[in-house]
Amino acid sequence: MFLNLKPGIESTEDTEHTENGTHAPIAPFPQKVCALLFPIPVLQDKNSLTEFRKIAGLEQNRARKLCPYLLPVVEIVPAAFTAPTSVTTTRELLRSTGMSPVVVHHEPEGFALNRLQGALLREAYCLVRDGVVGVDEVDRLVRDGLGRRWAFCGPFETADLNTPGGVERHAERMGPAYQRMGAERGQHDPWTPQLVSEVTRQRRASQPLGGLRERVAWRNRALMELEQLRRRVDHATGETAVAHPTDQTAEP
Repeated sequence: MFLNLKPGIESTEDTEHTENGTHAPIAPFPQKVCALLFPIPVLQDKNSLTEFRKIAGLEQNRARKLCPYLLPVVEIVPAAFTAPTSVTTTRELLRSTGMSPVVVHHEPEGFALNRLQGALLREAYCLVRDGVVGVDEVDRLVRDGLGRRWAFCGPFETADLNTPGGVERHAERMGPAYQRMGAERGQHDPWTPQLVSEVTRQRRASQPLGGLRERVAWRNRALMELEQLRRRVDHATGETAVAHPTDQTAEP
């Protein structure tokens, strides 16, 4: 799926590139974004897995190209030839429209979002295969557990808030257990002291250690408000609500 932004077009469309070089319209593209993005040509792949460098040659002005994957969170994936100004301009543009841009600094298969999702799905399939839980149980574990936590805090912030001493202490306590779990699946990705130090540095830059208690209180209030919303939605749709008024567990 390619986005062709051209001058004089008040609204543009997602298009599918065909063998003869034409572009067939698929769905409308936000008019505001289109107007603001010009004159930066942008391509977006259809399945979020294709590496941008493999498709960028279909257009001219390669130095002005990058590949944002448009969701409420947006992955901005510049290639080696993408001008830094294109990245900066696009990031600020997306922020101004209320989106949450994330710059992906390399082009691994699946980029970043799908790799995180893939890690969870791989383990989910393994748990079902091994008879640990069923499909519905996996969905409920994520929907009523991880998903509720992660609606407000990502995995690093969750670990930071749920462990006295923050993410560094969490890695010390839980890192060996997670390494053993990974080894069961044939993985060897230890949380080295250098890696933990870098993660801690970035977390402390975002949230000083002294402010964690206040942030935990904010998170708990947010979870209670989310629970009230979930109960209203569940009542309206006939689903059964599961209460999680606060999140006091020590492990994300």
